Amino acid sequence: MLIFCAWCGKVVGEKPPLDNDDITWTICTDCKVEVKSEIMVMSEEEARVLKQ
Repeated sequence: MLIFCAWCGKVVGEKPPLDNDDITWTICTDCKVEVKSEIMVMSEEEARVLKQ
């Protein structure tokens, strides 16, 4: 079974059963870092709006 990143689409790896042609989705480490930083920026912006 192939594992793809749902954000960028690259192949992240494989998991058993290896003869299975199905795919599954995750988030790769590069996209995880980017998404986490975007969430932090959004949280900071929301906090500023709420303080007004």
